[in-house]
Amino acid sequence: MAAMLDMVDIAELKKLVIMGLNWAMLAGSCLMKLPQINNILKAGSVVGLSETFVINDCMAGLLFVYYNVLSGHPFMSWGENVIVGLQNAIIVLLYWHYSPQLSKAPRFLGAAAFVLGSIAVLIFGLPNAAVSALGAAPIVLGNGSKVPQIWKNMVQKHTGTMAAVSDPQRLTV
Repeated sequence: MAAMLDMVDIAELKKLVIMGLNWAMLAGSCLMKLPQINNILKAGSVVGLSETFVINDCMAGLLFVYYNVLSGHPFMSWGENVIVGLQNAIIVLLYWHYSPQLSKAPRFLGAAAFVLGSIAVLIFGLPNAAVSALGAAPIVLGNGSKVPQIWKNMVQKHTGTMAAVSDPQRLTV
């Protein structure tokens, strides 16, 4: 056993373990919002969801991706946020689809402005202070977005099509 430990390069073993954990987080992120998407599709409804919550949750995740891209952090340390961000975008689109009473033009105009702004930020970058603010924005948006959802749940006395798995799963991914 001692001879075997002498052959193992501890630094390389640590790198291997970290890489395995990163891949596990990336794989786990593929399942992060699927329960929510599934609930919406099965119900054919977004009853119980707050539009403010789903939009801000989506923006928070994407802003964190932009922060990491602009900061030059390795993809494996934040890549799961790309997958969760795409799933959040699907939830936003499903929300709009299953809410025929909502005016779509201003929402799609806002989404287009966000996409164009995102492209500009990713291509041209931001000053360092703004990049730092971009890193903090998801904390404010992500946590702040939960307040309207909590309020809606209290008023309705139910969670509607909210998935119980998504938020607790965030603690592991």
